[in-house]
Amino acid sequence: MRLRAGRRVIELQEQLVAARETLRFEAMHDSLTQLLNRGATLEQLDRELVRASRRSAPVTVVMADLDHFKAINDTFGHRDG
Repeated sequence: MRLRAGRRVIELQEQLVAARETLRFEAMHDSLTQLLNRGATLEQLDRELVRASRRSAPVTVVMADLDHFKAINDTFGHRDG
């Protein structure tokens, strides 16, 4: 009986860890693109800036914006866009 209870506790703990990891991923990623969301991107940028400062290394940031992308989403849908 104790072994079954212990096994159940371990199973529940594994489920809890998996649920926590799922929530962590969802909190940090865009649901449509699965890319890092704004908050997670800013956190990553802060970490990289600190690391670059420690190493006296340069940092490059690239940002792209596509004009009239809404038309692509409207024509083909958000999934394809």
